[in-house]
Amino acid sequence: MPLETSAFRNVGLSVERALRWDQNVCAEQIRQVLRQMGLTMSCVSSLARMRYGNNTAYGIPKTFLYRYREGITPHICQIVAFSEITGYRFADWMQLYGFDLDLILASQLMIL
Repeated sequence: MPLETSAFRNVGLSVERALRWDQNVCAEQIRQVLRQMGLTMSCVSSLARMRYGNNTAYGIPKTFLYRYREGITPHICQIVAFSEITGYRFADWMQLYGFDLDLILASQLMIL
């Protein structure tokens, strides 16, 4: 599937953010969380497919962690899928993926 039509999108990182957040470290933490639950990426991919169907924004490919390490961030729906499949809080998954929830809230308040 071409990158332009996939559920993944590539994002550029600022130097400051890259210093605080390393995708390789995050990917390993994700793998550890799943391992503690007795899950693999293949299993998570299958569970997401059973729960949400094929070709949806919630789909999690078996190659998810590889793509993540290559700099492609998950779609918000994929983070929701991780949360629902694992039972861990959505906010915890957002932080694990490097999203600063305080910064998101501050940005929303500035828009208002």
